[in-house]
Amino acid sequence: MHTNTSFASPVTPSTLISCGQGKHWVKKHFRRAYVRADGTPVSATTVSAHCSSNPPGYEHWSPLIRDGRPPDWPNQTEVSTPWREEENERLLNALSSIPKEMWPALLQGFFRMKKSQFFSNPSSTDPAGSISVYDSFFDKNRNQTRILVHEFAHLLYANDLEMSRSYRTASAWFDDSPDQNQPHFVPLRKNFVEPDGDTSPSEDFANNFEYYVFDRKKLESLTPGIALWFKNQYHDKLDFQQKQQRKNK
Repeated sequence: MHTNTSFASPVTPSTLISCGQGKHWVKKHFRRAYVRADGTPVSATTVSAHCSSNPPGYEHWSPLIRDGRPPDWPNQTEVSTPWREEENERLLNALSSIPKEMWPALLQGFFRMKKSQFFSNPSSTDPAGSISVYDSFFDKNRNQTRILVHEFAHLLYANDLEMSRSYRTASAWFDDSPDQNQPHFVPLRKNFVEPDGDTSPSEDFANNFEYYVFDRKKLESLTPGIALWFKNQYHDKLDFQQKQQRKNK
């Protein structure tokens, strides 16, 4: 089913309110307690309506926060739900620390869905470029930036065929299908940073990409060859989390 989508209205200031350049209007809302990506706890409170300074990347990301169902979303039983004001602000805040080098080129938008059909996922991605975030994405102890980096990795894998072939070779995935038009990849290794890594090269890549950014020591200890592949492939482009941690010390 193809459903028309639109920009989510909460991130668009009222036509009667002008915050000026570099700021956007935030409606009064209740903000639940949560923990920022850098570990800073944020308490629950009622946020007054105000003009807020745009976080880094705001002009790029805000038009991509959309209402309705993603176009041609494969999980037909999943239900869309309106974006809440606090959810818009938290998503924009989580995106603000991700450097441009990691922004997906083919992103159709972020869509708000209630619950994943098959898993307890906080989010999921259609290779065509839609990212759905579910209720659990906004749980108190979730690292939204880390979740988004994982989903961006799925899009990167799906849209860079040369890179994905190189990754499968480096990470020991073997195509055991006799039909080259319908590949069937099986892993030839046993170590994975997450249990679902053996389900597909895409999931394995997204998990390892995430861990290379946020928990590199674990990736290096389990699969040092894959960690080296990421280092050679991306050099220092994925080091933003390490730089932030050193800055906060």
